[in-house]
Amino acid sequence: MLIVEYAKYGNLRDYLRRKRPSGHILSGSFEQDENDNAYKQDDNDDLIQSLTTIDLIFFCLQIAIGMEYLHSKKCIHRDLAARNVLLAENRICKIADFGLARDLTQTYYYRKQTDGRVPVKWMSPEALFDRKFSTKSDVWSFAILAWEIMTYGGSPYPSIAAEQLFDYLKNGNRMNQPANCPNEIFQLIELCWTFKESLRPTFTQLCESLRCYLYGSSPIDYSDLDYVDFPPLSSPSISDFASTTILPVSTSGIATDTNSHSQTTTAATSSSSLS
Repeated sequence: MLIVEYAKYGNLRDYLRRKRPSGHILSGSFEQDENDNAYKQDDNDDLIQSLTTIDLIFFCLQIAIGMEYLHSKKCIHRDLAARNVLLAENRICKIADFGLARDLTQTYYYRKQTDGRVPVKWMSPEALFDRKFSTKSDVWSFAILAWEIMTYGGSPYPSIAAEQLFDYLKNGNRMNQPANCPNEIFQLIELCWTFKESLRPTFTQLCESLRCYLYGSSPIDYSDLDYVDFPPLSSPSISDFASTTILPVSTSGIATDTNSHSQTTTAATSSSSLS
């Protein structure tokens, strides 16, 4: 028997699908998960709270902070996706890993000749073609996850079969910008989808860029290595952040912040969240 921490709202993918605004056109079809109703009773107290664009970006920031912590411990995830992120009380994201068991029969995984099923639609080109996994392949997967978040749980590459994805990516194709995704955020996503892995940002750089977008020149103090008091989730609308200065993108394709005062640490996710 394996005992794991209880997450009030279940996994992030299913939560986002339940929170889709009325009339929202989902980018990408999805299959109904047999466990989709497992957390609905506990979700009743949250039904009246809609998700703003700022809330979605804050999910991205939390996950980026958690991944930065994992990489600082020399840990590569290799299956980073919304289905593998748990949502606890106060909508705190916790990175988990359910392995390949949960979705083996679905189209998320493609069986290669020798290595079994792999989550091809979340994998970087070097992981697909050369079986090379690294911190930068996790960065690619993070961008797919961010796309899932901004589409309220959409399935990546909805019109592309897993078998066709190899040529699709090799030819330079990428997914389009979600309708409600700010340009600056999608620029970060596109940087993570750079074919040459050395040109992709690190999670530290992603954290600083996302913080700068959300909080401008007043980064959060993450000096407490074990606990972080996240700001309230009932955030102002995206228009209130229109004047926020976004990190410049250098010629190397990496967002940088020369005025940052804080060093990213563990945030809400710890290594104990992995199972």
